[in-house]
Amino acid sequence: MDDLRAYKEKNGHVNVKQKEDKSLNKFCIHMRYARNHPEKSTTFINEERIAALDALGFRWSTYTET
Repeated sequence: MDDLRAYKEKNGHVNVKQKEDKSLNKFCIHMRYARNHPEKSTTFINEERIAALDALGFRWSTYTET
């Protein structure tokens, strides 16, 4: 979470591209999967973490709206 917060401070968003930060991009993918498939995920996610990600402006969907 600290790395994602720092990324937002530097870039103004949390839409992390793999080419920019492979590890942080992977973290984001794991968070999305954990929320959408909690029964299948090995990553723990709770309401507190969801709220913290929401506060950063985290996108739970990877598609962009036009």
